[in-house]
Amino acid sequence: MRIQPFRIPKSIVVPGMVVRVRQVARDSVELGGDGGGWAYDEPNGAGPAATIYIDQALSLPKKRYTLVHELQHVMVDYLHMAL
Repeated sequence: MRIQPFRIPKSIVVPGMVVRVRQVARDSVELGGDGGGWAYDEPNGAGPAATIYIDQALSLPKKRYTLVHELQHVMVDYLHMAL
């Protein structure tokens, strides 16, 4: 059995929310020092949603780290609002 490498997904479904993942040019969106950022999207009737932005110029290992790092921010803030 061949193990597939972890790729950056286009979206992540977590309980109660869909998180979109966008790889963007650094100058197109305000990104943090680690090359990532996130924002909640306006609700469209389908429930809460967020978008994570990742600098497309990062190496794959750095993109993975940035994705997990930003997802943690999204989830902590989401749980904070839910409580």
